Amino acid sequence: MKSFHRPVPLGTLLFLALCLLSCSTEIDLYDDAYSDQLFVWACLDGSGDLHQVKVRKAISEEASLEELLARPDAYLPGFSPEVSLSTQYGYSVLLDPVLYPPQSGTFAQDSNLIYEARDYYPDSGDSVELSVADPVTGEVVSAVIKPLGRPAFRYPFPGSENARYNFTDPERPFYISWSGGDVWVWSISIKYLDILLTGDTIYRKGTFFGEPKYSSPAREFPLEYLWNIFRKVIPDDPMVDYRMFHRFDFGIWAGDYHLSLYLANANKFNDNRRAHFCNIRGGAGLFYSVNQCELKNIRTYDNFANRLHTEDTLGYMKFSRYIYNGFFIDPDSTLANPIKLLAR
Repeated sequence: MKSFHRPVPLGTLLFLALCLLSCSTEIDLYDDAYSDQLFVWACLDGSGDLHQVKVRKAISEEASLEELLARPDAYLPGFSPEVSLSTQYGYSVLLDPVLYPPQSGTFAQDSNLIYEARDYYPDSGDSVELSVADPVTGEVVSAVIKPLGRPAFRYPFPGSENARYNFTDPERPFYISWSGGDVWVWSISIKYLDILLTGDTIYRKGTFFGEPKYSSPAREFPLEYLWNIFRKVIPDDPMVDYRMFHRFDFGIWAGDYHLSLYLANANKFNDNRRAHFCNIRGGAGLFYSVNQCELKNIRTYDNFANRLHTEDTLGYMKFSRYIYNGFFIDPDSTLANPIKLLAR
């Protein structure tokens, strides 16, 4: 699965799990008893694609973050946990440990160990229990949630691939609405064709993600904002002779109310109170569910291409005044949900 390049500023749960250090400039919610606690950050994907769990222990030592990250024993539990998901009907799946490549930046030295399971499709009416067990002592850290059902577009209308939409209407050039979930990230993908000076043709796709939303499951903005999105996701390339716009893809990436409550609390603080919300029994952290829906190949009126061609601020992009309606190979047809906070 191809991951997004971290475009959504939702924060990183790993940062919260590791930075539980008391100092004079932070409010300390974590007393010495937390040194024996596990911190669990778990994502249940309602689509069934990929479920991930990150398990850490609280850091009680006084040292720099860089020094601690260089020593996995400082933040990894002192045992190999058995991580599983199970329903009230007795079905259970064991998650496998996967060591991902190091992250960039501050956490480049983190072991980046994640427990995960693929192709487990929970029913949205089931209760799913997360269990993180110590196989030696039998102690269990757990949480129970319901999988989030798939969100749905209301506008543009699902199944309307052959319909055309007016994205240059001065009153409402861009508008989408949806249902499902308690916190959302919306996305827009611009699909276009690059015709190079060499004569080669390349299928392109650039994706932009909005900020998390907690209410009003809809988004609209003026035409200039749409042009700004074009400028953000389409690079300037001197090898391009001209470009042709093809279609829009839209996405809704939803999270449940556990994630919504956590993020709403985290947005209020810059200290350890960010991690105060917790639904983990016998430990700390968060177990939440996400899901997603996509609306692909939304067509525009023909005059949209003409507006691209004549827009002064986009002149350097060299868009043709004609829409490309031919065969198109989607260069990024599989998208990873950006609302999953388990950093890779």
